[in-house]
Amino acid sequence: MLCVSFCFSSETKPTESAATLQVDAEYAYWVALQEEYSVAKQTALQAAFTNSRKLNQCIQVFLQHPPTEETLQQCRKHWHATLLNLILIKAFTFGHHEIIQTISNRLSSFPALRGYIDSIKGYSQSGIVNDFSLSLSKENLIEVHQQWHTEEVALGIHALGVLLWPDHQHSALTLYKLPNPTPKAPKKSQLEKKYDSHQIIVRRRLYLKLLINILEDDIAILQTNQITELHHRQSPTQKTSTHDIKRQLIKKTLSAAQALTQYCSQLLKKSSSVYFKPTAKEDTLFTTCLQSLHLALSPSGKFQPFDLFAKPTPIPKDQIKSLERVILKLLSTPPKDQKHKRVIMRSLNITLKEFENSL
Repeated sequence: MLCVSFCFSSETKPTESAATLQVDAEYAYWVALQEEYSVAKQTALQAAFTNSRKLNQCIQVFLQHPPTEETLQQCRKHWHATLLNLILIKAFTFGHHEIIQTISNRLSSFPALRGYIDSIKGYSQSGIVNDFSLSLSKENLIEVHQQWHTEEVALGIHALGVLLWPDHQHSALTLYKLPNPTPKAPKKSQLEKKYDSHQIIVRRRLYLKLLINILEDDIAILQTNQITELHHRQSPTQKTSTHDIKRQLIKKTLSAAQALTQYCSQLLKKSSSVYFKPTAKEDTLFTTCLQSLHLALSPSGKFQPFDLFAKPTPIPKDQIKSLERVILKLLSTPPKDQKHKRVIMRSLNITLKEFENSL
């Protein structure tokens, strides 16, 4: 394209040469920005995979030896780290392939209904753990995951959270500790065997192991898919128009940011009191939600101006300013003011929807 523009003398077609250079510069900007998103996505996926592997190792240690408070806390620590990585992954959209979308969604399906996973107070035989008619396998868990309702979560990081922070009067250690064998135990009926505490512990341990293995495998699949996408990207000779690349990038980013704010609003409302306890100085969960939003709108790490809106876009400038104001308000919100944060998150979601409608 540049070669064509220089084939004419400056006297005959000066404006066409300048216009061509401008178009090429703008195209190069959007291609470079697209590349930044790809690199940021790959980095986030690698971090999630690394932490999920550490979590897997901790769980294996927890299950292979008599469980201790120390090994349980190590599992919870790496569970936290993996969840924070999965929040960052939500800054991006994944391929249109149905399997890839399904995998990316089930990694962090939320909220997870405790009674669907394990027994809860007053319902000692509820949940997948106690359902002996369901053989525990990857295929069966995929089948019952959100089978009838979105809260019927059987897979993902939040199902793992339910098993690591059980809703029981007994400690989590008791629920995973296999009792010593009793050689002269009296014979039991089939029904008694089914609901024998030993068998329930065995199922709970197997379920925990399956969950972390499936989670790690799912993140690995997303990594492989991302590498494949990079290798099959259009070559310069098959160049998409500047308008199309700009529109696609903005649309994908706004879609990810919108899904992200909805997810974070739910997390702040239902999860922070159980898994994360904000202090006067720090709110890790909320901070990560903001970091993820920054990543979605500005992959190079800059906050102002947003990389995505640094060049002319179809979105009005007053809406871009509105988004900046909402995020600045979020940043200045005291960590303990959870209600205020949720209100601003909702406001942010409305702003993002207006962006999307402008396209």
